[in-house]
Order: sequence, then structure tokens, then C-alpha cells
Amino acid sequence: MSSVHGALVRWHSNKLLTSSSVTYSVMLNDILVALGNDSGDIRICPVDEALLGLASGFSGKHSKETTVLKGHIGPISSIFTTDELMERSFILTGGKDCSARIWNIESGTEVACFNNHSRPVTHFLQVPEDVNSRVKRSVISIAEDHSVAIISIEEMSCIYLFGGYEHELVSIQWRPPEDYIVLWHADETAFVWQMQTGHLDRIVKGETARAIMADSRWKICEISPRRPNSSKRAFDCMTVPLGVAGSKATLPVVVMNLKHILTMLSPTRNSDVSSDQAVTKPFTVRSPEPPVSTSHRRIFSGQSRSLAKAKPRSLEESVVLSDAAQKCLRAAKVVLGLLVTEDDAYAVSIRNLLEIPPPTKTIALGLRGAYGNISILAPPLTNGTSESWCVSPTMTASKLIGILSLSKMIASAQNLDVDMDTWSKGYCNITQDSVGPKFCPPSLSFLAKYWQDPQVEIQEVTKIILLSAIGRMSKADIASLVKYWSAFLPAAALPDSCSGQYMARSAIILGIIGAESPEALPEKVRKLAALSLTILLNDDSRLSYKVASIDLLSQGFASWQPFIRADAVLKTLFVMAMDSQSANSLVSRRARRAIAQIALVNPALFVTTLTQDILDSKRPNDRSGLLKLISIFSRKNPAVLYNGIPRLAEAIVKSLDPTVPNMRETLLPVGTSVLLDLVQSYPQLDFHVGSQKLAVGTAEGAIIVYDLQTATRWQILEGHTRTASAVSFSKDGKTIVSCSVKEGSVRFWQPNPGFFGMLMGGGGLWGPKSGSSGAAGGASGHQGGIPSLSSQQSSRSFDFALQDSIVTGSEEQLLNHIRLEWTGDRVAKLSIYDHIMSFNV
Repeated sequence: MSSVHGALVRWHSNKLLTSSSVTYSVMLNDILVALGNDSGDIRICPVDEALLGLASGFSGKHSKETTVLKGHIGPISSIFTTDELMERSFILTGGKDCSARIWNIESGTEVACFNNHSRPVTHFLQVPEDVNSRVKRSVISIAEDHSVAIISIEEMSCIYLFGGYEHELVSIQWRPPEDYIVLWHADETAFVWQMQTGHLDRIVKGETARAIMADSRWKICEISPRRPNSSKRAFDCMTVPLGVAGSKATLPVVVMNLKHILTMLSPTRNSDVSSDQAVTKPFTVRSPEPPVSTSHRRIFSGQSRSLAKAKPRSLEESVVLSDAAQKCLRAAKVVLGLLVTEDDAYAVSIRNLLEIPPPTKTIALGLRGAYGNISILAPPLTNGTSESWCVSPTMTASKLIGILSLSKMIASAQNLDVDMDTWSKGYCNITQDSVGPKFCPPSLSFLAKYWQDPQVEIQEVTKIILLSAIGRMSKADIASLVKYWSAFLPAAALPDSCSGQYMARSAIILGIIGAESPEALPEKVRKLAALSLTILLNDDSRLSYKVASIDLLSQGFASWQPFIRADAVLKTLFVMAMDSQSANSLVSRRARRAIAQIALVNPALFVTTLTQDILDSKRPNDRSGLLKLISIFSRKNPAVLYNGIPRLAEAIVKSLDPTVPNMRETLLPVGTSVLLDLVQSYPQLDFHVGSQKLAVGTAEGAIIVYDLQTATRWQILEGHTRTASAVSFSKDGKTIVSCSVKEGSVRFWQPNPGFFGMLMGGGGLWGPKSGSSGAAGGASGHQGGIPSLSSQQSSRSFDFALQDSIVTGSEEQLLNHIRLEWTGDRVAKLSIYDHIMSFNV
């Protein structure tokens, strides 16, 4: 995201935006800035000091991290460096005194001075690699009269000087084999210079000149006043003309790339801290104890993590930041201080909590749009940046994203244990109230763009801002909003009626409203929104839209389900969740989370779809991925799978069918692992390793015993009339004990399939329904298509009684509170909550 930017300028009493000192500015690296002024001095300082100085004025004193270079006479007109030059601490500067100078910024000394031009130096260029051995590691300086000098950094000398021309220099062509350099000017005149002698070989114009420049064999340097692209940096600094007629005044602009700032401050992405360091000193900040009033403290009240008790995390949990990240943190705090200029309780509380500098009202805020163009708002002297809330919905949304995401990241970087989400929600509301009727609500279209931004902090605050904005709307405003955006839904709009981007944003905006307040959408619109989200789900053109559709389909699943093929959506999510490619890791994580949310809304649909998908998958890798989903849910949300455990267990067993050797060989490790996870999570399952038998209790009271060596049903044990809550094999595997809490009984079984069972055991797993084989008190039949192969009565049973609250509760509630185990060869122990019973065979 590059849309939250600040233009930092001095505000003078004559109400002109102007800078009395800075004439050129540039970022040297991520955290170091060079500022040239009209006196000829160049200030090299960290970006946080530059921000404060540009906003409030530079004092005569400077910190130890600042270096001031002196030598030029008159204003600085250009500053240049490259990564290679910075490795040697070199920068080049040009001035109105017509000189070009090389400096060592580490020592603060001038290395060389060149007076080759008769007019001020306007800019520098790097000589391309491999154009000529002599000009290797050289820099080109260009003056106002379009004269060109090539300065060798190795020799510290000017090795070529080419005279000026009245028309602007457009590009330079290098012809190493011919030993020529061609200067191409705006009037289509080409000056061909001989490099060995430095003499002008010829001047060519018109068609011949165009043909020379069109030869694609040779490298060309474009001469452009545009600065090199610095979008990969957290900050950029530049000076731009004020644009006032008759004035040559410039103003310094600092451009903030919010995403890169957040990335630098994120410890998980910080590569500057070596993993093999013997001792790593964590970056910690003392617990702030600012003089915050009681009213300000209430902002964070009602939580265990309040402003009054904000403390750094323990040493083990502390965020570790590199030196560069610490400097970026200082700059981010300055930026936040420049953005938060209000005097209300929320602004004061965050200023004190994060220890950000006091507010200043001498800056203008702006946005960078297409092609790097920047628009800047000039605020009135009295109100400072508060008027920026009244400019446009895009400005409001952009500024809120910047303030809230920086606040969250700074609090995290300083190891403060405080609930920033609650503060963010309050700040959104109080800002609109304090600004009044002129406040421009944030743009929903702009926010929809970042609803599922890969940068977590931006994504989180965008959701807070958008939901807060919708929450403050009246019913009439929401109805108007729905009517407007519904015309652009992908399921309703004609392909050429609007851009795909606009259609996607309409689906996201109405999807958010439908997920949060389904009643706000008419049924027809709800249907179109649901279908539009499924269209985005299958659209690979933009990752953020796909991720947004995943989240919104799951969040509002109860609202969308009547209008979509829910099983098809689940199957699509299963495929996404199983995608192991690193490029799709975000989609995979979101798909797994969406599946969990849908499973909570409709567990039966989830289990049925997952089971059928497992059985329908012909490729071992696909089936393996689905089996792993079972394992994930059994560990993280076991209640979702509870009622579907018998069908899932049977699908796992069928996946290990020895008659399909390739499938069994591939799936045996993962299948065994998943079964063990299920046994650990669900008391109605148990597995005996020695005999390779799996026992599964069902809701109908039957206990199905599977033989994993043959992947068949080996035995059905019938006797319980209510749900079989828990089962357990004896140590020798010859006896099974089971319990039904609803029935209040414990039964012991000694399964033996007999001759008929051995004949039928290899039959189909999905046989027809059949009646019970007649166990005393047994069920008359079994729902879910459980066939009776060879059923057997229990060898012994015991009854017990529990209080009604346990008996009448759901079986899912017993998951973590029931345990059935063997304590000896003939003794089983049953634990239900704090009730313990022993039974002797």
C-alpha cells in the first residue's frame, strides 16, 4: 500500500507553503536522509530527525547521528548515491556554484571537487555496466546548459567533458565497440563523441539521427527529471516546486510507504538479526508512566489490559528489532505524532501510551496516486491537519488506515500488552464526532480494496474502520448504499458495464453487509451477493479478492447457504486448503479457517461433504490432504466432527483397502496418524495396535470393530440402546469395554466374528440397512446405513446413575470429561467429570 503519505512543510505567517532552507532532499537508504539547503550545507541524518526538523524547523544543535557537510557556496541543486557508493559511504552533490563534489559521509569529509560545468549541476546518473572499461564505476553529472561530465569514482577525476547545447538532453547512447557516445537532444539532434580522444566526431539531425538512436544493439540512459523508483523503501524524501507564479521556491516532501514500514517493524520478517548470534539482546521499552488523566484512562477500561496497566511483555516474549528497525520505529512514532493532532481523550491517550512526539500543526498531508503524482492539501494555520478529515472519503480512509496500523505495530514493537482494537474502534467514532458535520466518512470502495490485504495490520484495521463506518449509517443510508452497489455485482452486471475491479468491490462491500447484518439486504440482493462471492472464489485474477470471498462466504454462511451450492463451495475450499504451494499459503490458511467456520454453522453438511470427497478422490495425494483436514479439526475443534466420527472413521479405513495397493501404500502413514489423532480426541474410538483393530462407538449404540489389515468391518457389537460414549480395548485386545452415559450402563464384550462374520467381513463397507440381530435391549435398526455383519451381545453389563445435568447434557460436552481405561487385566475404570467408577469382569 502506498496511499498513506505525508508532505511535511513549514507553515509561515505569510501563509505561503515554502521552505527557507531545504533546496534538495533524498533518501540514501531505508533510514538515512540527505537534506541540502540554500547555504550550501548538506545535512545527513536519520529519517526521524529529518521529519521533526522539516515539521518544526532545525535547531543549531544536532545529534551524534547527524553529519553536516560544508563546502558548497550557495544552494544545493542535486544529491546522488547508489547502493554500491553507500557501501563506501560516498555521495555526490551538485550546487548552484556549478561544482560537483564527492563526500565520505562516515568521516564527514570532502573527497573530491570538480568544477567542470559553467552552469549549476541539475542531476547525476550512474554509468551502465559493461559499456566501456574506462568509465566503469563512473557517474555522469549534467548541468543546466545540458553539458555532460563523466566522473570516475576509482580515479577521483573527470575523465570526459562534453559541451552543452541549447536544447534539453533526452538520452545518452553507448556504443563501446565503436568507441562512441551519442547525446540525443529534444530537437532530434544527435552529438556523436569519440570516447578515446573526447572529440566531437559529428552532429547528426533528422532521419539519420533517429535511425542511430533506434539501433537496439546499444544501451541507452534516459535523462529524466524523475527520480529513481524508491517504492521499495519505507520512506522517500524529495523537493518539489511550489508552483507559485514568479517563485522558484520549493517545498520538501516526505513520502511514507506504510506497508514497508510495517514490514520493517515486524520481527517475523526481520532478517537483520542473525540466528547464530550467541547472545541476542531484545529491544524493550520501559513501561510508560505518562501523566494521563482519569478520563483518558477510561478509554482502555473494562479490559484486563488497560492503559493504566500497560506493561512490556516478559523477556521471553519480547519483540526483537534490528538497529535499522529501531530507527524505523523512531520514524514511525514521529509520523504518527504528525498524523494524530487532535486534542481529544483518545488522541492524548495513544500519544502518552506510545510515547510519540507532541503534535505539530505545521504540515500538509497528501496522497500519492497514479504514476507517482502527489496531491497535497494546504491546511489553515489554526486547524492544522484536522481539515484533512474533510477533504474526501479516500483521504479519510487512507489517514485512518495509517494511524491505526502504525499504532498497532508500534505498540507491538514496544512490547506493550494493550488492547489496540478497542482503542481503534473508539478512535474511529470519536474522530467523526469531534470533526462534526464536515467530516467525510471513509470510502467503502477504498477500504474494500484492503479488506483482505496480505499485510495483517492493514487488514485488521481496515475491517475495524469499515465496520465502524457501516455501523454509524442510518437504515436509509444503508438502503441507498445497497441499491447503488447491487447494480455492479458480478452476478448482476453486464460484463462491459463496469470494470472487473468495481464489480469485485461491490461484491465485497455487500458481502460485508450481508455477513454482519443479513436483514439489511433484500432477498434478491442477498442471492446476487452470494452468487457474486462464489464467482470471486473461483477467480484467480487477484489474490486479495479471492481471500475476501473466502472469508465473507464463511462469515455469512448461514445467510448465503440458501442461494448457493454449499457442497460445491466446501469442495472448492477443501482444494484450496490442501494446496501446499508456498505462493498459495495465504489462500490455504484462510480456506482452512473458512472451513472451520462453516463446520460450526452446519456440521452435518461439512462431515457429509468431507466424507464423500474422501471416497470420491482417486488420487492418493488428494485423499491424503483431506485426511489431514480431519486430523486438524480433531485437534483444534473436535466438537465439529463429533456426530460424523463413525462415517469419517469408515472413510479412513476404506482408504487403506489392500485391494488397492498403491492407494494403501501411499495413505498408510497419514491414515494411521489421523486415526491415532481421532483416538486421542474422541473417547468413542479406540485402536489396538497388536491386533490392528479399531472400535468405533455410534450414536445408535452399536460398536463397529474394523480390521485395518483387511480394511473391513470385522464385528458389530449391539447392546446399548443409546449413544456409545466411550470404548476401550483391554491390553491383550480380546475384550472391549464400552459405556453409554445416556443409558447409564457399562458393557464388556469379547468379540469373535465366527464363521459367518469371516465370510462377510470382506464385503462392501456401504451395505444396505439391516435390522439388529437381537441383542437384549438392543436397537431395532441402525440409521446411517450400518449393515449387520455378525453382531454379538455383551458378555456382561453394569448399570450406574449420574445426576440429571450430566445425563441430559450433550455428548459433545463429555469430550474432555469422560475417560474409560483398563487398570488391570480384568478391571476397567470409568471417569466422568469427578465421578470415578471401577468395574470387574
